[in-house]
Amino acid sequence: MGVYLGSNAVDMQGGFVSGGSSGVKLQSKTVTPSENTQTVNPDSSYDALSSVTVEAISNTYIGSSVTKKSAATYTPGTSNQSIASGQYLSGAQTIKGDSNLIASNIKKGVTIFNVTGSYNEATGGPTLQSKAVSPSESTQTVSPDNGYDGLSKVTVNAISSTYVGSDVTKKSAATYTPKTTDQSIASGQYLSGTQTIKGDANLVAGNIKSGVNIFGVTGTYAGGGSSGGNGNNNVEAYAITDTNPSVSFKTASGTIKIWGYGTITSSGGWGGQTTSLVAFEGDKYHKSAIYGGPSSTNLSLSISNGKLTGLPSGLSAISAIVTRGI
Repeated sequence: MGVYLGSNAVDMQGGFVSGGSSGVKLQSKTVTPSENTQTVNPDSSYDALSSVTVEAISNTYIGSSVTKKSAATYTPGTSNQSIASGQYLSGAQTIKGDSNLIASNIKKGVTIFNVTGSYNEATGGPTLQSKAVSPSESTQTVSPDNGYDGLSKVTVNAISSTYVGSDVTKKSAATYTPKTTDQSIASGQYLSGTQTIKGDANLVAGNIKSGVNIFGVTGTYAGGGSSGGNGNNNVEAYAITDTNPSVSFKTASGTIKIWGYGTITSSGGWGGQTTSLVAFEGDKYHKSAIYGGPSSTNLSLSISNGKLTGLPSGLSAISAIVTRGI
């Protein structure tokens, strides 16, 4: 039974139980968890506890009654070996390896720990193959053929010293006629065809104005003629006896004409041949005929690379003079 005294009530033992906190001295305490039960009381100078802080258990804490397993080593055998659960490994557990666990040490066709054997007792070892491969522009994987366990060696043939890659720019044959400006054949490309810089038999000193240098040839031609007459009356002439004659006129202008005789050989009936006499008359030639008068054929003569072109086909002999007016 309680007795009312002022604003505070007391129990029969004299402890404060109500009426505000102004008459009570409280204490805040902290406790660390342990594996033993702990009762937290206020110290003697305090009436009660205002709060108790229970510190966290470490996330790496291992209880004293948890089974501990020290370091151990396991050598693989024919049956499984277990490391039981529900225990803490206080030492490393080592499953041994063996460098001899390779295919060539295991009977052919037998698999031990995922290694399939290739040792063939009949041959004293695996059946190996020697292979050769030629390099290409694609990656190649060289594997043994069926019936072989592996490769004893692989010979990689040499790349040809004249090999040109498929992506290297190729330049086909081309011809360049010299002119007043430079012409270039670009670098960084492979010449798959001949590049021809043309020459000209007329590139001689007598055809170039005196004192003028063209491609390293200094001219000596001063114009006019030694005869003292009109230049249009002067003529250059070459005597030719070759059916593919070389000529080198001093001037590149003027009509080319031919005068003289020759023969043309052609196939006849019954496997024979016919030889006809031809007469060259300036810009045409006459060919002899068995019946009727000789036929006349026009000529178009020119100079190409120092050779006279435009002569009749089948020409087998010639004795003539080729002229060019200057």
